Amino acid sequence: NSKEENMKKLGILALMFSLSLCIFAGPFTVKDIPRDVEREIFDSFSGSGEDRRRNIEDAKEAYIRLQNKAYDSDIPKEDLEVIIVRLHQMYGTNFQKQSGEFDREVAQYKDMVRRVEEKVKAETQKVELENQKAKKEIEVLSHNHGMTQALYQEILAKAEEKYPNNFVAQRYFIEGAIEFSKIKK
Repeated sequence: NSKEENMKKLGILALMFSLSLCIFAGPFTVKDIPRDVEREIFDSFSGSGEDRRRNIEDAKEAYIRLQNKAYDSDIPKEDLEVIIVRLHQMYGTNFQKQSGEFDREVAQYKDMVRRVEEKVKAETQKVELENQKAKKEIEVLSHNHGMTQALYQEILAKAEEKYPNNFVAQRYFIEGAIEFSKIKK
């Protein structure tokens, strides 16, 4: 039983590999269907005759639609592979269902990306505001530090060198140096 499961997993991995390889090859046609995918489609339909042939052709057409949707999407390859693998895990060789669900998966992906970008933008704005506030506070410290101007300029230069464009860190560095100079006195 364990050997059968391992063989099944290996087969799924091989299929996933061929699925992900052909996703990005351009407009897809029947002749582009990988052999292992075609074999999986043939094996998923039992019986013989016209019904089986029609089911196989429908599955191939759905596979081609899925591949062309993937090709036309503007999703990064790595993320697209995750979507394709997830759809295959959920629906097996039911490429009709995979093709139908692909748009929903892409919409969810794009919504998630949009939300992440909004959070990053908000956080970046917050950090930038803190940075600008710290820059102004450094300006105030330049007049109220209680040490020689030369020593303050030296500390300021070290802070700028150590933390370029990070005024919050520069302010902490300068405040620490000012505090340390007061302790030394």
